[in-house]
Amino acid sequence: PAPQQQASVAGRSEEAQAGRFVLQIGAYANAGSAKSMSERARKVGVRSYTETVQTRDGARTRVRVGPFTDRESAERARGKLALVGIDSSVLALSQ
Repeated sequence: PAPQQQASVAGRSEEAQAGRFVLQIGAYANAGSAKSMSERARKVGVRSYTETVQTRDGARTRVRVGPFTDRESAERARGKLALVGIDSSVLALSQ
């Protein structure tokens, strides 16, 4: 199984400690759906990537955008995605 990267929704104390942010668009059981969503995000002009993780429900492919050095940059990218109907969440990655 692929190693699972720790991520949590960014809170103020986590922001100070983490220093790295990503947007998560989704986690898909179907790798084709993940690839399609990743391509949609790239067309907006943001750097997207996928990673496969094991969950209790089986393998999931996460679609993420970033990383960003600060929350403000992540929020700007989130706004670009929202303009084309792509929902995302800002995550602070633990170091």
